[in-house]
Amino acid sequence: MESEEVKTRENARSVIARRVARKLSYEVEIEQLERIEIHFEGQGEKFIGWGTDRGKPFPIGSTLDSQRGVFSWIPGPGFLGKHVLHFAVTDGIYQSHPVTLVVNIVPKRFR
Repeated sequence: MESEEVKTRENARSVIARRVARKLSYEVEIEQLERIEIHFEGQGEKFIGWGTDRGKPFPIGSTLDSQRGVFSWIPGPGFLGKHVLHFAVTDGIYQSHPVTLVVNIVPKRFR
């Protein structure tokens, strides 16, 4: 399988996007209590999302602006490890293939 990596800026951190076959997934590592904000592109669609499984909500403290396509989250104390989130767009009838975001939260490094 071919994969390509794309680097973008995210709060002065590098976000690696890896596209494998038809599945689009992103992996990002942040520190506990660090804010993450993702802006999705699209017009006229409604952005939707869910947690690890289809019926699971996003983590506590996270929000998705379904009209603007902006997801934000500040993981609170105790949110460590990998958290898998899924996003898609819908027109009310059809839904896109989901995009997967894996957020790896590491302990806060005090400097």
